[in-house]
Amino acid sequence: MGACGGGGHRGGVGEWGGGRAAAPAGGALVDPGGVVGFTGRRLDDDNPAVPKWVSTATTVLHRKSGHLLGLAQQADRLTAGHGRVVPVEGVVAAIAVDLAGHIGLAAGGTQLTAAHAAQLRDAAAATGGPLLVAYDGDQAGREATLQPADMLGGLDVRAVRLSEGKDPTDVLVAAAGRRLRRALGVTVPLVDAAVTARLARVGGARGEPGGAS
Repeated sequence: MGACGGGGHRGGVGEWGGGRAAAPAGGALVDPGGVVGFTGRRLDDDNPAVPKWVSTATTVLHRKSGHLLGLAQQADRLTAGHGRVVPVEGVVAAIAVDLAGHIGLAAGGTQLTAAHAAQLRDAAAATGGPLLVAYDGDQAGREATLQPADMLGGLDVRAVRLSEGKDPTDVLVAAAGRRLRRALGVTVPLVDAAVTARLARVGGARGEPGGAS
């Protein structure tokens, strides 16, 4: 995963220009070279003329709902058990997690699907460790934990506690990776985070305070 820039025609390579963080979408762990598409997010949110998200079009091989971003590129690290698998909300957050020494995977702008969940199960089995869900530290991020809580039953899954309004990129930028590495060690069982999110949804509680900032 990384950044790209340039210009060109809409619908072609040029759509990936303007300064964009991009990540490959790939296949199973047994096919580490199996990149079938890309998703990119603009880095400059002050330029609304540049599309915020650009993805490879749906093809016979590529469906956003069927591939986790970063999985193909991280296959060697996964099979070697280097770092924890950290599902995040987007490409930039996945890159931040990678830079902090773990394995960031994102669903590419779509909700978590059964195919994504199956790939996360395989990734967790490859590393032999827990999944660390690091969704954004806002109400939307807390509510997003409800999906993996419902779909990853039976796995050791923990929720990373990020401060209100923070995402992994914010934490990385704040301290060049050191603070993010520490933050990824401050977790609660995912089921507890999901219960908190459900209570907050009905007005029975507020989101978890006091995470890493």
